[in-house]
Amino acid sequence: MTSRRPKIAITLILGSLSQCLHLGSAFAEATILTSQQQSEIIATFSEAVLEHYVLPNKAALLVDALHQAQARNDDSSAKTVSEFLDKTNALIQNTSNDKHLRVISPEKFSQMMAMFYGDDAEHAPAAHSTSSNPLSVVGVSRVSEISRDGLNQTGYLALERFDGSARSVAFIERVFSTFTESDNIVIDLRNCGGGDAEMVKVLSNYFFDEPTHLLNTTMPDEGNNARSVVERWTAPNQLSQYFAEKPLKILISSRTFSAAESFAFGMQAAGRAELVGETTGGGGYINDFFPLAHGFGASVSVGRTYDPRTGRDWQAIGVIPEVEVQQNHALITALTSFTEESGKLDKLQGEEVRIYQQLQKYTNAWYGADYETMRGLLSDEFTGIYSDQNGAEIERVSAEQLLSRTKDGAGQRADEIYYNRIIRDINISNGQASVTLILRETLHHMSLIKQDDEWLISHDDFKDKQRGPA
Repeated sequence: MTSRRPKIAITLILGSLSQCLHLGSAFAEATILTSQQQSEIIATFSEAVLEHYVLPNKAALLVDALHQAQARNDDSSAKTVSEFLDKTNALIQNTSNDKHLRVISPEKFSQMMAMFYGDDAEHAPAAHSTSSNPLSVVGVSRVSEISRDGLNQTGYLALERFDGSARSVAFIERVFSTFTESDNIVIDLRNCGGGDAEMVKVLSNYFFDEPTHLLNTTMPDEGNNARSVVERWTAPNQLSQYFAEKPLKILISSRTFSAAESFAFGMQAAGRAELVGETTGGGGYINDFFPLAHGFGASVSVGRTYDPRTGRDWQAIGVIPEVEVQQNHALITALTSFTEESGKLDKLQGEEVRIYQQLQKYTNAWYGADYETMRGLLSDEFTGIYSDQNGAEIERVSAEQLLSRTKDGAGQRADEIYYNRIIRDINISNGQASVTLILRETLHHMSLIKQDDEWLISHDDFKDKQRGPA
């Protein structure tokens, strides 16, 4: 995380050492640094560490260890910027184990200063975005409402960056306004490398309806060498009443870093969220940027965030999830646990369970272009009637037509996260049943008949949705 001079405000957008060292320009390969220039850059870096490092008693030891490592690996030849940064930052990491501590190229340093200290800071993050996803302008990679069990609706927000601009804060408010009817919430930080401390606070505020003390941060006092403690408290907003009691799960991975870790750690420490996935990257210090010789810059850790109840932090350790699974299994694990915890499936009784299972198979077959499964779900008398919003019939669909459309992949989409369903209003009488199924794009009122102890779909009245949560 990064502190903005002169006030504590932001956290580091760059997510890992490898990301930070990726320069992506001809400058890094073409510009040659003499041995004298390299020495001057390292000397000014050492000065920044000695003056600003988060652990003053370790700063001198760190600098001394860096110089000894350089002496052991002495190579005074001229180097390109990339070669110099690769070697220098590898030595820094070997001596410090602090992923925020590094030397930054002039190009990257200029970007960071413009982003965090420029006159147009609100728009700076978008200027450096390389994603084709329009949501990335506000640090978001995906927003959706997900239902895989047909019983619970999950508000899903995936972040790639914690962007604290007014534009992003307003966007997040709109997102949560659409999640008020969701049964539970997932915040996906598996690909989030950090960002702005302001967004950490904004996001936390939604999940507490009373001011709550989450974490503390030690920071240097402005204008002197003393250090002060800044407490992080939540400030409830107009939507907090909707989310304070909703189950919350946060997805994390080894790529989760800095501000993203701070949010996850704070919610975990307060007992407000369950973390699912892999241990995070371990960037627990707050960093700031300082100029070095020849236009280079330094990222130096200047503060430490920790749980005031235990004194524990996540620096170099990472935030450890309660539910440890491979990161690519984290979402389905979270959704499955929501089903179990809600108890809604347990409330279905007898034949209701079997009808529910048939509708789950039907939905999966439709979305998955599974012809064989679909064929086994339809009765010989099946008829589908497609109507407009006023109830006027548009088309009759036979079993053969539905099977053909299934096989051709009519239900498939590129993004499987939208393969939603809601199953409700199950009614059973004398070997017949009715049920409502809401898919991503269509609303279905279905009839089933029991044949040879198997519930088969006999009729489907369906139409396009005008609106709805699926």
